[in-house]
Amino acid sequence: MNKKNILIVFIVVVIATLGFAGYRQIAAKKAATVEWAARIYRVPLNEFLAILNQAIAKKQGG
Repeated sequence: MNKKNILIVFIVVVIATLGFAGYRQIAAKKAATVEWAARIYRVPLNEFLAILNQAIAKKQGG
């Protein structure tokens, strides 16, 4: 499993646990967290945001 897959699984688990509204509250309080997470996983920010949006779409779709 590569870093990208691990990241997607992590994001889906967080959203499933907290719910999307809970996730948005955390993200609003710590907007820089997304940038830092991208740095930690060594993924470009644009790609990280695309992965995040993909995980959110999966959660909302089903």
